[in-house]
Amino acid sequence: VEESFNLQASHDIMEFGISLNALKKYDHFEFPGVVPRTFVGPLLLSLVSWPTSKILGLLIPHLSKFTRQYIVRFFLGISTSFALSYLRSSITKYFGYRVSVAFGILSACQFHTIFWA
Repeated sequence: VEESFNLQASHDIMEFGISLNALKKYDHFEFPGVVPRTFVGPLLLSLVSWPTSKILGLLIPHLSKFTRQYIVRFFLGISTSFALSYLRSSITKYFGYRVSVAFGILSACQFHTIFWA
């Protein structure tokens, strides 16, 4: 559920912007029962995804929201991969290569790591 709130927040930021007038159009005002969410993650994700979405929007005049969702998910997956890679290199530095390999295998075997990426 939380993933859908973050995806919707990314959509709202990319679609409406971040001005005070744009905030009135955001989804959580239309559906006030949703879980309160932070906009730091979706804001950063939107800032990274927005240029690609705009460039593809110029090349493909009617870029669907479904395609934009894949763009956001692509950048979320890339950032998750870089974060896990950085964490693994830090584990290697402080705990050794064997612990790092064990962490990598454990992370790859867990459903939620790949699902949330």
